Amino acid sequence: FLRSLLRDKEYKALLESLGMLGALGGVTSYPLVRYAHEKLQRDYGVDPHKAVEKRLGKTLTDIVYHGLPAALPDPYAIDLSGSLQVDMPFVTARSEKDLLQDLLGPSAAMGARVIRGVRHAIEGNPKAWEELLPGGLGHQAKAIRLLRGYETTSHGLPVYDYSQIPAKPFQYTKGEARMRAFGFTPARESIARERYWNYSNIKKYASGTTGRIYELLRTGRIKEAQELLIKYNMWAVRHGFKILTKNDLMGQMKKLYNIDKRAMLYQMR
Repeated sequence: FLRSLLRDKEYKALLESLGMLGALGGVTSYPLVRYAHEKLQRDYGVDPHKAVEKRLGKTLTDIVYHGLPAALPDPYAIDLSGSLQVDMPFVTARSEKDLLQDLLGPSAAMGARVIRGVRHAIEGNPKAWEELLPGGLGHQAKAIRLLRGYETTSHGLPVYDYSQIPAKPFQYTKGEARMRAFGFTPARESIARERYWNYSNIKKYASGTTGRIYELLRTGRIKEAQELLIKYNMWAVRHGFKILTKNDLMGQMKKLYNIDKRAMLYQMR
């Protein structure tokens, strides 16, 4: 629909449509926004979500990212961005599996859902019901699961609700369970997942950067390793990660590559 408006040069209608899309689903319903966020976080250690939240505060940021329905009073706050999101097939595919699903369309997505359901059933995971039952019944199964227990990732790790201090694994309230049973995604659930993935992506940048430092040291590129170490530590201070000392690095290098610690410290003076 949006492509047809662009092709026919209906720019006013296009802007109105994008405005309505943003009002109902937030900026995450726009093409490439989620992909761009993930790319910036994983590859450059930049978190746009955190930057926006510092300027606008939590409530306005939730509206910007998830639309006006996310600002409704609990338990009626819902997130429509997943339903309204405009995807760009092939461009945002993260793996060969994603590319195959883009090529085959809905039939591949249905097959992947059945495979996930069978895997969960073998593992004894109650998520199996959500994948194998038809849409409406699947929503009700999820509502019951998250009312009785907490949300987990695909690897079984708990998804924490960082709006609580201290953070606790995410669970539905009774009102949110009712909204999920009717097919709506509670805004608090989407926000909890979003914060979890933001942190996971930034953490991947941190582990990737430290890995590059180790590799530079292992191959004798000491000056480059020192420059990257300084940049990483400045970034770590800004984002609340532990800084790396020379002793930290040397201990890890000895463990990974059996490199003589004293010789490497001498070179890094």
